[in-house]
Amino acid sequence: MNAFVPSAHAPLSPSSATRWINCPGSIEASKGVPPAPSSPYADEGSRVHEAFARCLLEGRTAADVIADPYLAVPLQEALDHTRRIIAGRAVLIEQRLHPIDDMPEVWGTADVLVFDPPRRLSAVIDLKFGSNILVEANALQLGVYGLLGARRFGLSQDGLTTWIVQPRCAHPEGPARSHHYDIPALRALLSTLRAAAMATRRQGAARIPGPWCRFCPAWPVCPERQAVPRTPSAFSHV
Repeated sequence: MNAFVPSAHAPLSPSSATRWINCPGSIEASKGVPPAPSSPYADEGSRVHEAFARCLLEGRTAADVIADPYLAVPLQEALDHTRRIIAGRAVLIEQRLHPIDDMPEVWGTADVLVFDPPRRLSAVIDLKFGSNILVEANALQLGVYGLLGARRFGLSQDGLTTWIVQPRCAHPEGPARSHHYDIPALRALLSTLRAAAMATRRQGAARIPGPWCRFCPAWPVCPERQAVPRTPSAFSHV
């Protein structure tokens, strides 16, 4: 078997799963589109994620690695919540997850994987540091990480719990919130994922505009997206 050698980005990344599952044609439409330049928000997110991983791996506080309190205070809150979720269990940090055999385009890197004895995957934790876009714990990105992790490490008999830790965006359930997948729910998600991956490979795959257009590389030149009436409520977040 050949070793898995990832490219810089997965063709069907977990972070964009909501888009390519709902709009399979977005993959073909995005080919050849120059990548968007980095933004201060993306740079900040990368910096904080690196600090988050370092603190978890080395047992540090946020203030040990980031001097700016504007970043260090919410990062410490995220660390406190994450450590409470881990609760002394075995973890892997920034874990690269290889593709499932019949979906070679789908792979990614999970922030935190949590294991119950005997080292079966029981939880996925994802840090979201943005303050404008609220992310729910049932986000498809985390479910995909769970499926990839379960295929590699095995799954807890109780299923999988996905956690979003988002310290700078208000939510009724607080900065840390969870969603539980039982085994049937994970099987259903795997079927959805397989069908969507196959759909993206078809020539002329359907382009279906929706909220997932926001971060699509092709949205400025996509005729289906441009055809959506520009009303105050239509894709107001795009």
